[in-house]
Amino acid sequence: MSKKNKNSGACKPKISKLGATALVVILGVLSVYAGRFIVKHNREKISAQGEKARAKGNPRADFKIVEYIDFQCPACAKGSKIIRDYVAQYPTRIYVEMKYFPLSQMHKFALLACQYAQCAARQDKFWPMHDALIDDQSIWDRMLNAETMFREMAGKIGLDKAALDACLADKETEKVILSMKEHGKSLGVQSTPTYFVNGKMSVGIKSLQAELEKYFGPVKSPTPPVVSTTAASPVPSTPKSAPEPLHLLQTPARQ
Repeated sequence: MSKKNKNSGACKPKISKLGATALVVILGVLSVYAGRFIVKHNREKISAQGEKARAKGNPRADFKIVEYIDFQCPACAKGSKIIRDYVAQYPTRIYVEMKYFPLSQMHKFALLACQYAQCAARQDKFWPMHDALIDDQSIWDRMLNAETMFREMAGKIGLDKAALDACLADKETEKVILSMKEHGKSLGVQSTPTYFVNGKMSVGIKSLQAELEKYFGPVKSPTPPVVSTTAASPVPSTPKSAPEPLHLLQTPARQ
């Protein structure tokens, strides 16, 4: 049935209360799914941006490493330095991607360190932050409040403070990190550092080093430090005294 509009002469459909209720329910369901889609899309966008920033080397390299890292893990720090040396010598043959696996039960600053690294990744400065966290791990690991040092690192590598604070306050930052950790668990990751070398899981730095040496051989020794060419002032030698006569060095026999 249609009801004629007296003013316009148009026919206006008559909607029952049941139909109106159904329409509201449908619109509500659609809005929920739309909201979830937007959140998922934004999270994937953030994750994709971070993924690109958290990788280095040649994407077409024949040797690819995916590492699940806890920045407060001492073995992770050693492993990162090993990878750094190999990448420096074989920049076109190695591709490295970092994923987060904070062991918060063991390391109280692990999640916070990942948050700073992820926020640095949003500003395309993941690797400078990564290196700062790794190189000074033995210092901030013992601090009561490591965030003070994290902020100093962020300033030194040139992070925008306003963008950093907004990123740290954004709940999506933590969700991306924990989502990465859950994905690692689904692949069998239980501890750090865990690496996937060309898809093969390698747990611990000894396993990683064995794979690297098998493929590339031992890493070459780093360039020795430059020795100063400034001649040191000669130290005047003390003239040796003449040896004592033999009869004075002998112990006299008892009578």
